Amino acid sequence: MSASEAAPDVPANRAPVVRAVQLAPMTLIPGMELQACVEAVDPDGDEVRLEYEWERNGEVLLGEWSETLATEGFRKGDSLRVTVTPFDGKTRGESFSSESAFIGNRPPEILSLPPHELRDGKFIYPVEAIDPDDDRLSFALEKAPPDMVINKETGSIEWSVSSEIRVDFPVKITVTDGEETLFQEFTITVSPN
Repeated sequence: MSASEAAPDVPANRAPVVRAVQLAPMTLIPGMELQACVEAVDPDGDEVRLEYEWERNGEVLLGEWSETLATEGFRKGDSLRVTVTPFDGKTRGESFSSESAFIGNRPPEILSLPPHELRDGKFIYPVEAIDPDDDRLSFALEKAPPDMVINKETGSIEWSVSSEIRVDFPVKITVTDGEETLFQEFTITVSPN
């Protein structure tokens, strides 16, 4: 083959590029799915495949290689991020890491319902509440009849009724985990005997 018949120069394959990686949502609760939204291009127009590596609190999660991450069993405060590497079938491009997303706080839940009647002239209601994140709960009475008290740590309410006339008393209980507050409202109707 003569020099004039030499094969034309074939340009070298250029690596694909990840331009951006966004996580959605940035704050989530355990059980929600986290998704990596990736913008990637290949300068040669080749098809780009993306390889994902997820981290939880700085440690690689083995076996998690898809664009989504299930967060069942994760805990409040966990930090999550993904590193994405583009591949065009010939060359891997530079890896690109997302900003961190975080597992957020879940609000407490009140499980109990107030009693409908008084016993021996007393209203007793042990409020039952849980916090899915195992945060310490604090109880308060935002609205209540005079002399009604609540134990701020256990949620136990006690009240000795002293009314001689029919009266409706509105009650509003709050329970907080330090970040979110939930309330329960009801009315106590006191009738003279």
